[in-house]
Amino acid sequence: MDNVKPKLSNRAMIAVVAVLAAVLAAGGLWWWVRASRMVSTDDARVKGTIVAVSAKVNGRVEKALANEGDSVKAGQVIAVIEQQEFQAQVEQARANLAMAEAKLAATEAGNRPQEVAQAGAAVLQARANMENARRNSERDEILFDKGAVSGQQRDASRTAYDIARAQYISSSEQYSLSAEGFRREDVQMARAQVEQARAALKNAAIQLADTTIKAPVAGVVGLKSVEEGQIVVFGQPLFSITNLADVWIGANIEETYIGRVRLGQRVDFTIDAYPDKKFTGHVIAVGPASGSQFALLPTENTAANFTKVTQRLPVKIKADESEYVLKPGMSALVSIITR
Repeated sequence: MDNVKPKLSNRAMIAVVAVLAAVLAAGGLWWWVRASRMVSTDDARVKGTIVAVSAKVNGRVEKALANEGDSVKAGQVIAVIEQQEFQAQVEQARANLAMAEAKLAATEAGNRPQEVAQAGAAVLQARANMENARRNSERDEILFDKGAVSGQQRDASRTAYDIARAQYISSSEQYSLSAEGFRREDVQMARAQVEQARAALKNAAIQLADTTIKAPVAGVVGLKSVEEGQIVVFGQPLFSITNLADVWIGANIEETYIGRVRLGQRVDFTIDAYPDKKFTGHVIAVGPASGSQFALLPTENTAANFTKVTQRLPVKIKADESEYVLKPGMSALVSIITR
């Protein structure tokens, strides 16, 4: 009987060892199969479109119509800046446009009597001066032949006549320009002034419209940094809106595994906020460079003290339809099925 007990004990020990070996082998086989058919990481989180809404004009906030946590629709009015000053600018620009259009109409109709009359009077005066200089020159020529005046005086009379004649020709050409060509240039200038006034009116209308601040996307107001009565300036952030309809999972995959990741591959993942729920999705983008390359100061080693660090590349994953709401910032555990 004493010999039987050691034999049974040895057999039990062998059986236990065999079971443990089988379990370890099965576990190792399962791990190997799993590792060869998927890439996993816990360096992943939910990301989404967060739109910062800023002021486009300077002014005092008259109404703030949205609060943090409110759901808003695209195009919904969420704030209004006082409009009296901008309305006055629109009315002034509209009056300037009307004035420019009236001036253009008058110019096109040839309503330029004052300029033409002045040019005509200059021609008459130049003609009279020329006739007077001509008579003086002819008289001095006769007196010179009689020996009554010197040759220098005769030459001076001729020069005066030539100058008066040149002035008459110049005045005549100026009169022609005033009556014909110069009028065309005035019309073009008047048209340009009309276009300028029309552009100023359009700009004033745009600024007036910008006093009404609308939500650019549908979503939830995540941050409100403005109150009624506050003075805001151009570019100042007022709201941050999270578009919950445009979210994805951003996973950072080690470079040693990124070569196995392809577009369209199925992804299984869990979210820490919903530990009992398993989600599915698919890869929609693989980053073109590692995350360190997009840092403000990329790490470039030139001091011969290099230490190799495995880099990670971003992968964008789109989640399939689900009743659960994924919000930017949530942590995730991702497994990409590579086979």
